[in-house]
Amino acid sequence: MNHLPLTNKTPEIIKFRRSCRNFAMKEIEPQKLELIQDALVNYGNTPFGSKQRFLMLRESGNRLGRVPGTYGVIKGAQYLIIAFENEKEFMPEDLGFALEKIILRLTDLDLGSCWMGGTFQKKHFLNQITLSDGEQISIVVPFGYAGGKSSLIDQIFRKTAGSDHRKSLKEITFDRKLNIPLNEHTLDERMLSILECVRLAPSASNRQPWRLGFKESGVDFYLQRSPNYRKAFLTDLQRVDMGIAMAHFELACHYYNLPGKWNFDEIQNEVPKSYEYILSWKWLSS
Repeated sequence: MNHLPLTNKTPEIIKFRRSCRNFAMKEIEPQKLELIQDALVNYGNTPFGSKQRFLMLRESGNRLGRVPGTYGVIKGAQYLIIAFENEKEFMPEDLGFALEKIILRLTDLDLGSCWMGGTFQKKHFLNQITLSDGEQISIVVPFGYAGGKSSLIDQIFRKTAGSDHRKSLKEITFDRKLNIPLNEHTLDERMLSILECVRLAPSASNRQPWRLGFKESGVDFYLQRSPNYRKAFLTDLQRVDMGIAMAHFELACHYYNLPGKWNFDEIQNEVPKSYEYILSWKWLSS
Protein backbone atom coordinates (compact mmCIF):
# COMPACT_ATOMS: atom_id res chain seq x y z
CA MET A 1 0.00 0.00 0.00
CA ASN A 2 1.66 3.23 -1.18
CA HIS A 3 -0.91 5.80 -0.12
CA LEU A 4 -3.51 6.38 2.53
CA PRO A 5 -7.04 6.23 1.10
CA LEU A 6 -7.66 9.96 0.71
CA THR A 7 -10.77 10.81 -1.24
CA ASN A 8 -10.19 11.92 -4.80
CA LYS A 9 -9.60 15.57 -3.90
CA THR A 10 -5.98 15.75 -2.76
CA PRO A 11 -5.33 19.40 -3.79
CA GLU A 12 -8.53 20.55 -2.06
CA ILE A 13 -7.58 18.75 1.14
CA ILE A 14 -4.11 20.31 1.09
CA LYS A 15 -5.58 23.79 0.53
CA PHE A 16 -8.18 23.30 3.26
CA ARG A 17 -5.75 22.10 5.96
CA ARG A 18 -4.96 24.71 8.61
CA SER A 19 -3.27 24.46 11.99
CA CYS A 20 -5.97 24.24 14.66
CA ARG A 21 -5.24 25.04 18.32
CA ASN A 22 -8.80 25.49 19.56
CA PHE A 23 -10.91 22.32 19.54
CA ALA A 24 -14.55 21.56 20.29
CA MET A 25 -15.15 19.39 23.35
CA LYS A 26 -16.68 16.73 21.14
CA GLU A 27 -15.90 13.05 20.90
CA ILE A 28 -14.83 11.53 17.60
CA GLU A 29 -17.04 8.74 16.28
CA PRO A 30 -15.67 5.18 16.80
CA GLN A 31 -15.68 4.54 13.04
CA LYS A 32 -13.41 7.51 12.43
CA LEU A 33 -11.09 6.51 15.28
CA GLU A 34 -10.73 3.08 13.66
CA LEU A 35 -9.76 4.71 10.36
CA ILE A 36 -7.22 6.90 12.15
CA GLN A 37 -5.73 3.96 14.03
CA ASP A 38 -5.37 2.11 10.74
CA ALA A 39 -3.64 5.14 9.20
CA LEU A 40 -1.11 5.23 12.05
CA VAL A 41 0.05 1.76 11.02
CA ASN A 42 -0.65 1.68 7.29
CA TYR A 43 0.77 5.05 6.28
CA GLY A 44 2.39 3.69 3.12
CA ASN A 45 5.95 3.72 1.85
CA THR A 46 8.39 6.44 2.87
CA PRO A 47 11.13 7.97 0.68
CA PHE A 48 14.04 6.45 2.65
CA GLY A 49 12.15 3.32 3.68
CA SER A 50 12.55 3.71 7.45
CA LYS A 51 9.80 2.53 9.78
CA GLN A 52 7.94 5.05 11.91
CA ARG A 53 5.97 4.54 15.12
CA PHE A 54 2.87 6.55 15.97
CA LEU A 55 0.62 6.24 18.99
CA MET A 56 -2.85 7.69 19.61
CA LEU A 57 -3.65 8.97 23.12
CA ARG A 58 -6.85 10.20 24.71
CA GLU A 59 -6.53 13.38 26.79
CA SER A 60 -9.06 14.54 29.35
CA GLY A 61 -7.74 18.11 29.60
CA ASN A 62 -8.55 20.25 32.64
CA ARG A 63 -11.55 22.26 33.69
CA LEU A 64 -10.42 25.23 31.60
CA GLY A 65 -10.10 23.07 28.52
CA ARG A 66 -6.32 23.52 28.28
CA VAL A 67 -4.50 20.34 27.25
CA PRO A 68 -1.78 19.37 29.76
CA GLY A 69 1.75 19.28 28.42
CA THR A 70 1.15 21.92 25.73
CA TYR A 71 2.00 25.07 27.73
CA GLY A 72 -1.60 26.21 27.36
CA VAL A 73 -1.27 26.51 23.58
CA ILE A 74 -3.86 23.82 22.80
CA LYS A 75 -7.43 24.09 24.05
CA GLY A 76 -10.10 21.40 24.05
CA ALA A 77 -8.26 18.61 22.20
CA GLN A 78 -9.18 15.19 23.53
CA TYR A 79 -7.00 13.21 21.13
CA LEU A 80 -3.28 13.24 20.39
CA ILE A 81 -0.89 11.48 18.04
CA ILE A 82 2.60 10.89 19.43
CA ALA A 83 5.43 10.43 16.92
CA PHE A 84 8.65 8.78 18.05
CA GLU A 85 12.21 8.84 16.85
CA ASN A 86 14.73 6.07 17.39
CA GLU A 87 18.45 6.69 17.41
CA LYS A 88 19.08 3.30 15.79
CA GLU A 89 17.06 4.02 12.66
CA PHE A 90 15.61 7.47 12.21
CA MET A 91 15.07 9.61 9.16
CA PRO A 92 13.33 12.90 10.00
CA GLU A 93 12.19 13.22 6.39
CA ASP A 94 10.35 9.89 6.61
CA LEU A 95 8.64 10.95 9.84
CA GLY A 96 7.44 14.21 8.28
CA PHE A 97 6.37 12.41 5.11
CA ALA A 98 4.33 9.72 6.88
CA LEU A 99 2.82 11.98 9.53
CA GLU A 100 1.71 14.64 7.05
CA LYS A 101 -0.13 11.98 5.06
CA ILE A 102 -1.85 10.95 8.30
CA ILE A 103 -2.71 14.59 9.05
CA LEU A 104 -4.20 15.01 5.58
CA ARG A 105 -6.25 11.91 6.33
CA LEU A 106 -7.51 13.66 9.47
CA THR A 107 -8.41 16.69 7.35
CA ASP A 108 -10.25 14.41 4.94
CA LEU A 109 -12.25 13.13 7.92
CA ASP A 110 -13.27 16.71 8.81
CA LEU A 111 -10.89 16.92 11.77
CA GLY A 112 -8.51 19.72 12.74
CA SER A 113 -4.92 19.17 13.86
CA CYS A 114 -1.71 20.98 14.77
CA TRP A 115 1.97 20.03 14.43
CA MET A 116 3.86 20.51 17.71
CA GLY A 117 7.62 20.05 17.48
CA GLY A 118 8.79 22.24 20.34
CA THR A 119 5.85 23.64 22.30
CA PHE A 120 5.08 20.58 24.40
CA GLN A 121 6.35 19.08 27.65
CA LYS A 122 7.75 15.61 27.03
CA LYS A 123 7.63 14.75 30.73
CA HIS A 124 3.84 14.92 30.77
CA PHE A 125 3.47 12.42 27.92
CA LEU A 126 6.20 10.12 29.20
CA ASN A 127 3.95 9.37 32.15
CA GLN A 128 1.44 7.78 29.78
CA ILE A 129 3.61 5.77 27.41
CA THR A 130 6.44 3.25 27.37
CA LEU A 131 9.49 4.03 25.28
CA SER A 132 11.50 1.38 23.49
CA ASP A 133 15.28 1.29 23.82
CA GLY A 134 16.86 4.37 22.24
CA GLU A 135 13.46 5.96 21.57
CA GLN A 136 12.17 9.43 22.40
CA ILE A 137 9.13 11.56 21.64
CA SER A 138 9.67 13.67 18.54
CA ILE A 139 6.35 15.28 17.55
CA VAL A 140 2.93 15.67 19.17
CA VAL A 141 -0.20 16.28 17.09
CA PRO A 142 -3.43 17.26 18.90
CA PHE A 143 -6.49 16.59 16.76
CA GLY A 144 -10.27 16.64 16.89
CA TYR A 145 -13.22 18.69 15.71
CA ALA A 146 -12.26 22.32 15.31
CA GLY A 147 -13.70 24.77 17.82
CA GLY A 148 -15.45 27.97 16.86
CA LYS A 149 -13.62 31.28 16.86
CA SER A 150 -9.82 31.13 16.85
CA SER A 151 -8.35 31.70 20.29
CA LEU A 152 -6.11 34.67 21.02
CA ILE A 153 -3.16 32.27 21.38
CA ASP A 154 -3.95 30.82 17.96
CA GLN A 155 -4.04 34.26 16.39
CA ILE A 156 -0.73 35.21 18.04
CA PHE A 157 0.95 32.02 16.80
CA ARG A 158 -0.24 32.54 13.25
CA LYS A 159 0.83 36.19 13.21
CA THR A 160 4.23 35.50 14.79
CA ALA A 161 5.01 32.64 12.41
CA GLY A 162 3.58 34.46 9.40
CA SER A 163 1.54 31.33 8.67
CA ASP A 164 -0.51 33.01 5.95
CA HIS A 165 2.60 34.03 4.00
CA ARG A 166 4.07 31.60 1.50
CA LYS A 167 7.25 31.95 -0.51
CA SER A 168 6.83 32.50 -4.24
CA LEU A 169 7.71 29.83 -6.80
CA LYS A 170 10.84 31.80 -7.73
CA GLU A 171 12.02 31.52 -4.13
CA ILE A 172 11.62 27.74 -3.84
CA THR A 173 12.39 26.47 -7.37
CA PHE A 174 15.30 26.73 -9.76
CA ASP A 175 16.59 25.32 -13.05
CA ARG A 176 19.24 22.69 -12.24
CA LYS A 177 20.99 23.09 -15.60
CA LEU A 178 21.28 26.86 -15.50
CA ASN A 179 21.11 27.39 -11.71
CA ILE A 180 18.69 30.25 -12.11
CA PRO A 181 15.13 30.71 -10.79
CA LEU A 182 12.69 28.53 -12.66
CA ASN A 183 10.59 30.28 -15.29
CA GLU A 184 7.08 29.31 -14.21
CA HIS A 185 5.77 30.16 -17.67
CA THR A 186 7.54 27.05 -18.96
CA LEU A 187 5.47 24.80 -16.68
CA ASP A 188 2.12 23.28 -17.57
CA GLU A 189 -0.97 23.67 -15.40
CA ARG A 190 -0.50 20.30 -13.72
CA MET A 191 3.01 21.12 -12.54
CA LEU A 192 1.95 24.57 -11.38
CA SER A 193 -0.81 22.92 -9.33
CA ILE A 194 1.67 20.42 -7.85
CA LEU A 195 4.04 23.22 -6.84
CA GLU A 196 1.14 25.11 -5.28
CA CYS A 197 0.55 22.04 -3.10
CA VAL A 198 4.22 22.17 -2.06
CA ARG A 199 3.97 25.90 -1.30
CA LEU A 200 1.07 25.18 1.06
CA ALA A 201 3.01 22.60 3.10
CA PRO A 202 3.26 23.49 6.81
CA SER A 203 6.70 23.98 8.37
CA ALA A 204 8.20 24.84 11.75
CA SER A 205 7.87 28.60 12.30
CA ASN A 206 6.75 28.77 8.66
CA ARG A 207 10.40 28.76 7.48
CA GLN A 208 9.59 26.79 4.29
CA PRO A 209 13.15 25.44 3.94
CA TRP A 210 12.60 23.33 0.81
CA ARG A 211 14.20 24.17 -2.53
CA LEU A 212 13.34 22.24 -5.69
CA GLY A 213 15.81 21.92 -8.57
CA PHE A 214 14.16 20.97 -11.85
CA LYS A 215 15.93 18.94 -14.50
CA GLU A 216 14.84 16.81 -17.45
CA SER A 217 14.83 13.54 -15.49
CA GLY A 218 13.05 14.83 -12.40
CA VAL A 219 13.29 17.14 -9.40
CA ASP A 220 16.07 17.42 -6.80
CA PHE A 221 14.99 18.34 -3.26
CA TYR A 222 17.30 20.52 -1.15
CA LEU A 223 17.16 21.89 2.36
CA GLN A 224 18.14 25.50 2.98
CA ARG A 225 18.53 25.79 6.73
CA SER A 226 17.64 28.76 8.86
CA PRO A 227 20.78 29.78 10.83
CA ASN A 228 20.96 28.29 14.36
CA TYR A 229 17.40 26.99 14.11
CA ARG A 230 18.34 23.33 14.59
CA LYS A 231 20.10 24.03 17.90
CA ALA A 232 16.82 25.00 19.55
CA PHE A 233 15.29 21.51 19.26
CA LEU A 234 16.35 17.91 19.81
CA THR A 235 14.59 16.80 16.64
CA ASP A 236 15.86 18.20 13.35
CA LEU A 237 12.56 19.91 12.54
CA GLN A 238 13.69 21.33 9.23
CA ARG A 239 14.41 17.84 7.92
CA VAL A 240 10.92 16.88 9.13
CA ASP A 241 9.66 19.87 7.13
CA MET A 242 11.36 18.47 4.04
CA GLY A 243 9.41 15.25 4.44
CA ILE A 244 6.16 17.20 4.71
CA ALA A 245 6.85 19.03 1.44
CA MET A 246 7.88 15.76 -0.22
CA ALA A 247 4.56 14.18 0.84
CA HIS A 248 2.62 17.04 -0.73
CA PHE A 249 4.68 16.73 -3.90
CA GLU A 250 4.23 12.95 -4.24
CA LEU A 251 0.51 12.99 -3.46
CA ALA A 252 -0.08 15.80 -5.96
CA CYS A 253 2.01 14.05 -8.65
CA HIS A 254 -0.10 10.93 -8.33
CA TYR A 255 -3.30 12.98 -8.34
CA TYR A 256 -2.28 14.68 -11.61
CA ASN A 257 -1.02 11.41 -13.13
CA LEU A 258 2.66 12.37 -13.22
CA PRO A 259 4.21 9.18 -11.78
CA GLY A 260 7.69 8.98 -10.38
CA LYS A 261 9.79 7.46 -7.61
CA TRP A 262 12.25 8.64 -4.98
CA ASN A 263 15.94 7.90 -5.52
CA PHE A 264 19.37 9.22 -4.66
CA ASP A 265 20.96 10.97 -7.63
CA GLU A 266 24.46 12.30 -8.21
CA ILE A 267 24.71 16.07 -8.15
CA GLN A 268 26.54 17.10 -11.32
CA ASN A 269 26.15 20.86 -11.32
CA GLU A 270 27.03 23.33 -8.61
CA VAL A 271 24.30 24.58 -6.30
CA PRO A 272 24.44 27.28 -3.61
CA LYS A 273 26.60 26.21 -0.66
CA SER A 274 23.67 26.72 1.70
CA TYR A 275 21.70 23.95 -0.05
CA GLU A 276 21.79 20.44 1.47
CA TYR A 277 20.83 17.71 -0.97
CA ILE A 278 18.11 15.41 0.38
CA LEU A 279 16.68 13.21 -2.38
CA SER A 280 15.37 13.26 -5.95
CA TRP A 281 12.06 12.50 -7.61
CA LYS A 282 12.63 10.68 -10.89
CA TRP A 283 9.92 10.84 -13.53
CA LEU A 284 8.47 7.58 -14.83
CA SER A 285 6.70 7.28 -18.16
CA SER A 286 2.96 7.72 -17.60
